[in-house]
Amino acid sequence: MPNTPTHFIYHGKATGKNKTGKKIWTRIGAAWPSKSGNGFNITWEYLPLGDGVTVMLAPRAAAR
Repeated sequence: MPNTPTHFIYHGKATGKNKTGKKIWTRIGAAWPSKSGNGFNITWEYLPLGDGVTVMLAPRAAAR
């Protein structure tokens, strides 16, 4: 497993009284491909609580 994660995990929580405002995104973890190639090994720095959406994204090429 390489030291640099191939994906980062973010959690977005909507703002505003009716939850229709912009989302506040927080990086909560990282992921690497498993040795078998069937899935990912995930390291969580924080666990998302409450409502919101959690996504896993590959870093942009310029950020690597």
